[in-house]
Amino acid sequence: MESLFNELPLYQAEINESCDGIEFVALTSKPAINVNFLRFNDSLQFSADEEKRVITGPIMLANTPLFRRDSQRGEYYVMYTPETIEVMATKMLFDKRTTAVNIEHIEGSEVKGVILKELYIKDSSRGIAPVEFADVPEGSLFATYKVENQVV
Repeated sequence: MESLFNELPLYQAEINESCDGIEFVALTSKPAINVNFLRFNDSLQFSADEEKRVITGPIMLANTPLFRRDSQRGEYYVMYTPETIEVMATKMLFDKRTTAVNIEHIEGSEVKGVILKELYIKDSSRGIAPVEFADVPEGSLFATYKVENQVV
């Protein structure tokens, strides 16, 4: 489905369960979703818990136009429904992508020692609503990773 947002095309993401999905989660300094992870010892972006070595944050925002640019379509926006995000989360777990982490979305920059600990969808009606991310839309996908890698 295509419409317009900020005078650019807006595409509604649709997932083909047999081949689409979340290949990698990127640790990035400038998230495309414009919401930072919570991490240890950095009060501006992350929660302080260096001992546990965990990072938590949204990895997919529901019903939020996300700016994209590529050589095929040019500049456009893409948006994911909560239903599409749920399909993607289920497929990520089914495909055992629990250690599929890279740096800054760079192909070939996979990181060892960063392991998925939690994957959940914000659903206030079920009491799943991280206080730190009150402004993140319902139906958004969150992840918590255990960081064993000393360099990361």
